Amino acid sequence: MKNIFIESVNGVIGLSDGQKDAVVSLYRTLFEDGAGYKPANKEEDKKEDKKEDKKDDKKDDKKDGDKTDDAPAEWKRNRTPTNMTPVKKRDVKYIALHYTAGNSSSSGSACRTKFPANCSADFIIDDSEVYQYNPDLDHYFTWAVGVSDPQIKDKYVAEAKARGMNDAASLYGTARNANTISIEMCSNYNGERPKNASPLDPNFYLTEATLGNTAKVVAYLLSKYPGAKVIRHYDVTGKPCPGPWCRDEKGTQQYLSFVQRCNATPAPKSVEYQDVEDSSFDKEQPAWPDFGRLFAPDKTKTTAGDAANATTENTLNAVINSVKTPAAKVLAGVISKINPNASPNVVAEFANMVASKPELLKNVLKLVSNK
Repeated sequence: MKNIFIESVNGVIGLSDGQKDAVVSLYRTLFEDGAGYKPANKEEDKKEDKKEDKKDDKKDDKKDGDKTDDAPAEWKRNRTPTNMTPVKKRDVKYIALHYTAGNSSSSGSACRTKFPANCSADFIIDDSEVYQYNPDLDHYFTWAVGVSDPQIKDKYVAEAKARGMNDAASLYGTARNANTISIEMCSNYNGERPKNASPLDPNFYLTEATLGNTAKVVAYLLSKYPGAKVIRHYDVTGKPCPGPWCRDEKGTQQYLSFVQRCNATPAPKSVEYQDVEDSSFDKEQPAWPDFGRLFAPDKTKTTAGDAANATTENTLNAVINSVKTPAAKVLAGVISKINPNASPNVVAEFANMVASKPELLKNVLKLVSNK
């Protein structure tokens, strides 16, 4: 089967050698290295269902003293993000706090924030709004706590030590974009902000309104991802971010006090979203897909027997008839082999969209296997 698949990839017209190599590499990762999608195991599914039932029972048994807020949170959600990477399932272990180093946190500042090249964050928060830039926290991660060159990290660490801070980059290599949700807090500046203001400039500050909104978001995330640890960007790379909490020991104490505040803040039980488009989004391109839907079973199949008889051949044929380009055809074939029970329409939609975005194609081919 492996050889037939690889030969079929090599025979596709219209794919570059690099694209063919990427598809073959993905296939080998999924099926030869033992990673990626595994066939359904009914016994394991039953065990998982029992675990979920126990979790639900615990939720139902919550006491009145539990820190929850019955009123739903109202957030804006970006449906056209860029600079994100898809994964099968995100394992969130950290919630990293950042600041924009801007001069305003007034209403609308969050939605107007522009990320530099190769940067993004899961949330941006101002005095009145929470903007969830990453619309699917479980199946995408943003680019916020990585560092392209270890020497940059070393420079940050040396600078921190020079001002008496010995804990910079303590989580370097442990907290990563894939397991860290990043929150950008819109900052303010006393007076006229210089063009090249230092992140350690004492004129940068965070308003009580922005801190209050951030505490609610962190509380919600802590309830959604139990065991996650609240950290600073500084703790990962040594970069002085958020600036007010990395200048000196006093700043560190302010950060630790804020973490305590987050833990004491009632978490919203639910969130109501207003979907918006990113202001810098190229409307000629299609929106990013819901990556999680790729791994959901096709509910249109009537019985387990029908699914078993139809799965790979019929699903793959349906997908191939729907995709538009050779690259999309190969990608759709790979995804259908990963999960034969996926909806053909969903797979085709995803493959067409990804193949139209070169920057996505490379990431998807590498990361569908949840690396």
